[in-house]
This record gives sequence, C-alpha cells and structure tokens, in this order.
Amino acid sequence: GPKVARTLGELADEYLRYKADRGKRSLKDDRRILKTRILPTFGPDLPVRKVTGPAIAQYERERIGKVSAYTVANELTVFRHMLRLAKRWGYTDQVPDIEMPKKPEARMRYLDEDEIGRFLKACAASRNPYLPAIVSLALNTGARKEEILGLTWERIDLAADFGLSAKITLYKTKSGKPRGIPL
Repeated sequence: GPKVARTLGELADEYLRYKADRGKRSLKDDRRILKTRILPTFGPDLPVRKVTGPAIAQYERERIGKVSAYTVANELTVFRHMLRLAKRWGYTDQVPDIEMPKKPEARMRYLDEDEIGRFLKACAASRNPYLPAIVSLALNTGARKEEILGLTWERIDLAADFGLSAKITLYKTKSGKPRGIPL
C-alpha cells in the first residue's frame, strides 16, 4: 500500500508549493479551484488513497449542471494532476480514471461594424484616457490585454518595409514565444 498517509488538504498544500516552486502561471487558478471546489466537496480530511472514481464522476455530474464543460474540465485537470503527483510521491497506489467532459468548440463571434462603433464610443466616454487606443489596438491586432499593456515604443516598428508593413513585436505572450503582429 501507500507508504505515507496524506489527507487531501495536506496534498493540496504540497501540490500548490510544488507548482509555486516551478513558477507555474496557473497557480492562482489552481489554488482557487482546490480551495473553493475540490476540498470543500471531497473534504480536506479525506485520505488521498480513499478518493474514488465514482466520487469524482459524481462531482462531474453535479458541476456540469451548473457550469460550462470548460470549467469542469479545468477543475478535473487540476485534480487529476494533483492525484498523479500523489501517486508518484507514494501517497496512493492508483489514480482513479477521470473522464473529462467534452469541451465544446470555442465560440467565435466577431463584433459587427455597428457594435465596434458603439464599443469605441463607450470607450471614449470612459474616465481612462488610454482606453480608446488600447481597445482600438486590440480590435485591429487581436493582441491580448497583457500583451498590449506591456508594449513599449521599441517594440513598435512603424517604418518597417518603408512604412508599408508597420508591425509590433510582442515578447510577453501567453505561449512565452515572441510574435510579430502586422499593423
């Protein structure tokens, strides 16, 4: 059997420290999911080795009625990763099978011209004088908020190709890889 007895609460703390030490970006989400969903549902005092497949399946069934499949899949992904580490660390002999809910295809909807006009007008009425420029840049490039807010002038090349193909180079991207965006 498992060499060390651990509760879910203890495992969650150890898991979050493990993620923090590796500088994982999802740490804040993982902490929220564990503290507000997984631990309250299964109980922080439940021994890790007593987590069962049927209990996880029941959790999924209850959550799927309340939130999107995306949210449930994200929660179960954190739980599964934590349980896989628990097995590696010797706290449990087996990781229950966890069926992931099918995530629907991402919803893609673009604003029409009328909506864009109203959106920019609302931005212009905002107390933030930079909002219209930020939103305009986002609408025209598809860049993310963090990417735009991290922009500096040296990342912007308006003279590229004699001014015919101005571009921005982003370094702080979600994937961690630099990418160029035509303007």
